[in-house]
This record gives sequence, C-alpha cells and structure tokens, in this order.
Amino acid sequence: MSQLKIVLFLKEGTVDFSGRIDESSDFAPFQIGLLTQIKINIERVTSVNSMGIRKWMEWIMKLPAALKITFVKCPKVMVEQFNMVDNFLPVNAIVASFYVPYYNEEIDEVINMLYELGKHYQTGQITPLEEVPCGPGGIKKAVLDVIPKQYFKFVQRR
Repeated sequence: MSQLKIVLFLKEGTVDFSGRIDESSDFAPFQIGLLTQIKINIERVTSVNSMGIRKWMEWIMKLPAALKITFVKCPKVMVEQFNMVDNFLPVNAIVASFYVPYYNEEIDEVINMLYELGKHYQTGQITPLEEVPCGPGGIKKAVLDVIPKQYFKFVQRR
C-alpha cells in the first residue's frame, strides 16, 4: 500500500487523492487558496484506518464552510466511511459519482459499477440495479454485492 498522495490542479479546481488515508497522511500542503468550489477525485484511495479518519476529519473541519465540494468516483472504502462516520462527508459536499460492487459467483468476477448523480440516482433517493452484465460479451449477470439499506444510506441522508 502506498501513502496518501494529493495532486492539486489549481486552474481546473480539481484534486486527485490516491493511496491510503492513515496516521501518516498529511493534508497540510493541500491549500485551496481562493477557490469557491473544488472537485475531489478519490477513486484511487485504497484504505482508511481509524487514525486516517481522524486526520480526514481535522482537515475537513478546516475547509471554508462556503466551499462547494464535489466528490467523484468514490470507491467502496470511502462510501463505507460516508455511511459510518458523522460528517466524514461534509454537509457542503455533493457526491457526483461512486462505485457500487456487483459479484458473479459462477465466474468469480467483481464489477464495480460507477453510479452517477442524475443518471443512476437523485439527491436523496436511489433505486439500485439488482444486477448488471458481466463476463465475456456481458452474457452473465452479476448481483448487487452490498446491503442496500446500509450502502446507500449517505444518498438518502442528502
């Protein structure tokens, strides 16, 4: 596993996070300057431990309340934290897309389907797909590999 890496693209107002969020994570170099909105891609975050949660929360609390935050490509590890830890997902944030795991036992294949706001769900409501195509040519079906009531809780709280 690799340490957290933060890459800021100031002109575009985007940030890419990759690696693990843990006790060694340092959000201090990440300065937003005068931005009023920012898009944060967390697709490559691989894990979050308890000390990482603490570091994340300290960082989130320091961000300006008026900053509009959009998270994109949220992996399961981050969705789980959004659901379990109060304010891990800031009040002023939108989740524009997140991954939902599906599984086919017959061919032992995991499909991480990207759910997008406005296409697969709306603010405050979601009706997850029960299955998605998988395997060669998409002829097999993978079933939802999460407990919907728990996994989609953060969507319904918005």
